[in-house]
Amino acid sequence: SKLASEATGDGIAGNIDITTNQLRISDNSQANVSSKDNGSAGSVFVRASDVFLNNQSQIAATTEQSGTDGNITLENLNSLELFDSRITASTINGEAGNININAADSVKLESGSKLTSEARGSGEAGELIITTNQFTMTNSQVNVSSKADGIAGDVFINASDVNMNQNAKIFATTESGVGDGIALNGLTTLSLNNSEISASTIDGVAGDIDINATNSVKLENGSKIASEATGNGEAGDITTTTNQFAAADNSQATVSSKGRGNAGFMLIEASNVFLDNQAKISGTTESGIGGNITLDDLTSLSLNNSEISASTEDGVAGTLNINAADSIELTGKGGFSVQSTEGGTAGSVIVNTSQFNINDEAQVTVSSRLGQAGNLEIIADDLFLNRGRLTAETGVGESSEGANITLDIQDLLWMRNGSLISAEAFDTANGGNITINNAEGFTIGLRFENSDISANATQGNGGNIDITTQNIFGLVFRDRKTSYSDITASSKFGVSGEVTVNQLNVNPDSGLIELPSNLVGTTKIEAGCAASAGNNFVISGRGGLPESPDDLFTGNTAIIELVDLVLPESVASKIKNENSYLSVDNQENQIVEATEWEIDADGNVIFVAQVSESNPQHSGLSSLSCENFNDNK
Repeated sequence: SKLASEATGDGIAGNIDITTNQLRISDNSQANVSSKDNGSAGSVFVRASDVFLNNQSQIAATTEQSGTDGNITLENLNSLELFDSRITASTINGEAGNININAADSVKLESGSKLTSEARGSGEAGELIITTNQFTMTNSQVNVSSKADGIAGDVFINASDVNMNQNAKIFATTESGVGDGIALNGLTTLSLNNSEISASTIDGVAGDIDINATNSVKLENGSKIASEATGNGEAGDITTTTNQFAAADNSQATVSSKGRGNAGFMLIEASNVFLDNQAKISGTTESGIGGNITLDDLTSLSLNNSEISASTEDGVAGTLNINAADSIELTGKGGFSVQSTEGGTAGSVIVNTSQFNINDEAQVTVSSRLGQAGNLEIIADDLFLNRGRLTAETGVGESSEGANITLDIQDLLWMRNGSLISAEAFDTANGGNITINNAEGFTIGLRFENSDISANATQGNGGNIDITTQNIFGLVFRDRKTSYSDITASSKFGVSGEVTVNQLNVNPDSGLIELPSNLVGTTKIEAGCAASAGNNFVISGRGGLPESPDDLFTGNTAIIELVDLVLPESVASKIKNENSYLSVDNQENQIVEATEWEIDADGNVIFVAQVSESNPQHSGLSSLSCENFNDNK
């Protein structure tokens, strides 16, 4: 069956207006407005609760030449369902109409169904707008497109939940013209299972993709979100804002260009991002300029055998910027990569997070073995590498221009099980520099685990390594790599670089003994040791010659003239006579220090130098044992 309004010449076709509760169009039936030559088609209005198209049925508005197509509007719907059917607005060189669908409950496309607005010549495709609660696509398409230098329209989807399954596609394409883009706004969830959302061009300008989902965006089983330029055109940008972003099983989000075309940028703002099983977020270009990839405002980022990369062949690769407040976890093959494979210039990698773990052969790398590499910069509280790698490789230029690694680590840098931090130069290039700022933390690499920090070169000069840390453990500077944990800055044919390690927790007083301020050992003098009893105390030291002829005399050293140790006979005789005079003191009247006491017959206490053996009433204290003290200092 067919319901049609047509203009076969240059006229204007009328409108089709349907108001009903249930509209069913089945078995190749149609409701069409159309025009030929330079005529204009009318519009189609459908107002119904439920609309169902089945088995190659269609609602269409078409014009062949330079006319203006009418619009297709389905409003006040509760549900719309297409099964192997289509709703389309098209033109050749004119302006295709817009398709506007408003269904309160759901819009469902199944089994090859299509919603399209297209310009098949140099015309301009219209807009496609869908507003609903649940939008589900299974093996179906939503498409705005233009050929030649025509302009593709926009796709706007406003829904709570969007589910795409079994090769479902939403795309905006142009050949040499300008694409407007795809916007999915107001979403709670977006789920793609073996499906695709893309904006592409050949030699024109691809449109942008903008996704806003408050809860989650999920890509599974080879799904794809892409903005691509397949010839010499320019790819558009991709912006995704959500709470949870997950991609798995070879799914990808990519901006890319071929030939001399430029790739757009990609921005993902999410709380948590998880990539698993060869999933990718990438920006690629052949000879053009690659856009930057930015993951911002993240709480956590986790990659398991997956990759985030920006690459070029002989063009300029973009820069990778990642900011995650809590943690970044890289596990297995993959990681972060910015590289040039055919002599181009690689961009930089900049990572800012609290906890950064790189495990099981995961790596962060900037590389251009035939060209100039960018820099690698990590800012983190803790950086753990367990069979992980941080590498910068360059084949051209001075170290100041790229291939440098800068690590600003607040607390702990820990390298385990053959991990590597390397800035390497090939051919005649100079090695990049490695700077580790860890002034408040510790740098650890266990000695027998062969974890290395190296800035090496082949024919150019080796790079410099500068490490500032509280303490460094296990990593030792060596002139070449060994099976131990090494720090090397060598060149096979050039000049080796310099290694500087500033350990701030080395105490300059460690190993020194604090000397007493009073050098005379007075505590060894016992009270009651009278010189007359033959006791003596000898102090030698604090004077004399220095230990080495190169040492200076100290302030306490007495400098005296050399003397003859053999006294003249006249002097010796005089000293002998004086000593003889001193020895005639009356021993009975000599005052001797008391060392004991005793009690006499009247009960009096008497202090004495020596207790009488006949007096049993004495103090009970033993006599002091006086010895010769010889204190050699």
